Amino acid sequence: MITRLLSAFGYERRSVDYNPAYFPGNFTRAVPTGGFVSSEAVLSNSAVACRAIDLKATLIASTAFKVFRMLEAGGRVRVRDHAVARLLRRPNDDMTLFEFLELLSRSLDLHGNFYARIVRNGNAQPIALIPIHPAFVTVERVKTTGRIRYRISESNGGVSVLLDDEILHVKNSTVDGLIGQSPIAIARASLGLAIAQNETASSLASQGLRPGAIVTVPNSKITPESRDKLDDMFNGHGGPYNAGKVVVLEGGATWQAAAFSAEDSQFLESRQMQATDVARVFSVPPASLGLTNTVSYGSSAQAAQDLVTATLNPLASRIETAFERALLPTTSDLFLEFDLDSLLRADPNTRWTNYLKGRQANALSPNDVRAMENLPPVEGGDDYGFAVDVSPDIHSEADK
Repeated sequence: MITRLLSAFGYERRSVDYNPAYFPGNFTRAVPTGGFVSSEAVLSNSAVACRAIDLKATLIASTAFKVFRMLEAGGRVRVRDHAVARLLRRPNDDMTLFEFLELLSRSLDLHGNFYARIVRNGNAQPIALIPIHPAFVTVERVKTTGRIRYRISESNGGVSVLLDDEILHVKNSTVDGLIGQSPIAIARASLGLAIAQNETASSLASQGLRPGAIVTVPNSKITPESRDKLDDMFNGHGGPYNAGKVVVLEGGATWQAAAFSAEDSQFLESRQMQATDVARVFSVPPASLGLTNTVSYGSSAQAAQDLVTATLNPLASRIETAFERALLPTTSDLFLEFDLDSLLRADPNTRWTNYLKGRQANALSPNDVRAMENLPPVEGGDDYGFAVDVSPDIHSEADK
């Protein structure tokens, strides 16, 4: 109780990886079994989880994030001179947009939430986004007004309070609409099993990847001194460091290695299955992480499509709507969008074939095609009409 009172006044901060079972907001909730698994434990014990988190973060951070205005006649036009558009080019003085979005994605996977203080100028326009570590933020709803406010624990021991229009809050999947849940908190049992298996494999590696062995001394009682000597020979200084060397035993003692059993082989197969489960926990197709035995051009292209459709598209929508809610008024005709199509750019031959079909259907103008190829527009290139050349073949006429 004293700790909770101190925390309310800002004298106590949650650790970076607090146990949700003891978080005050979860006192009346049923906490799933499976034990507490910290983000540090997952990152240090699961290469699959580390790669999945990094892949999502780097891909979404490398995707163009743009501001558009909806036109009354339909369609849209990109906006470059708005305050939000300028903010997306440089979120704050210390970070690039790539670093900001990378931190955002990693925070969602590790903590379930991302917070950033919105700094505005005298005209109430956003000019900077300052990230705040989720461990220092407490979200609560004011009973009298129903508004959401955020209590920020400062480094000097104080507490600052921000309202919902003063902070950018991107939530992962949530059960109460206030606080997001990380994949680590949701699937702690599965990740805990993966960590336990990796620790078992690490223990085996520390023994030189050798199975156990049995030392037999026939018709003789081993004295405590001899037992200590044998133990030191095989488990102490002579353990994995003397792997492959010949050990001389005295008194008729024999050494017999315990071969890997069928259970050991099943353990290796279980680790492969567990790696696939970890990929699913973070919503990344296993093929995108190299967890497949065969890779072809078709399967590689399908894996890229699955990664964008099932993984990055929901993440992009979550970020887009959170930015719009925090930075744009509800009456605004602006909206934000990630250019995920750039991640699915086909080879040049396929792209130009598709452009030709778009021109023939009068769906693309020359400048539209040039814009998709990052080329500047040309004069007269906004014409959507496509004229088919029906003139006789010059070469065939010359041959005649």
